Amino acid sequence: MFPLPEYEIAGRQFFGQAVSALMRSKSPLLQMIQIETVDELPINRVTVASDAVVETAPMQVESKFSINPQEILDGRFDMLYAAMEEAADSGLASLMPQFFKSISDVCDAAGQTINTDGELNHDSIMDALEAVEITFNDDESPRLPTLVMHPTTAEKLRSLPPPTKAQNERHEAIIEKKRRDWLARRRTRQLPRDTD
Repeated sequence: MFPLPEYEIAGRQFFGQAVSALMRSKSPLLQMIQIETVDELPINRVTVASDAVVETAPMQVESKFSINPQEILDGRFDMLYAAMEEAADSGLASLMPQFFKSISDVCDAAGQTINTDGELNHDSIMDALEAVEITFNDDESPRLPTLVMHPTTAEKLRSLPPPTKAQNERHEAIIEKKRRDWLARRRTRQLPRDTD
């Protein structure tokens, strides 16, 4: 038996692409992120409103799995599928904490972090809503941000009592102010004039 490098390369590419697709299928958040193929990964720099620069090094994703090549050679692919599943799960466990830390670092530097002291309630959610920019559809309905949270936090959110009348009024006032701000920005935009 002698090695065939082109088969090994093709096998690695197939396995990597399959694991990447599995990771995306398991993470709705990852599905929302566009993939770009690049030759090298530079350090990412984000400049926030205060002119602070947040640098983020490329994230290293580790996927752990075990596989028995003989079973694959024998045509028994159950172990291969299990290895892909294992690699996707460990890849997500490696990637997502880094991803959220990167977002958290940028939000902290931009002053967009809201400390709720561990209390999740309708008021803390509206505090966050006040802090973010919201755009609107052509019919002026809001495009509200997507909340991404740990499953236990999501369960706490689902178990909250309904908002009070005052909280509903505050929510409507926030949306209305954001709508007025958005409309004002749209009115001040000007198309470039052709000077010829």
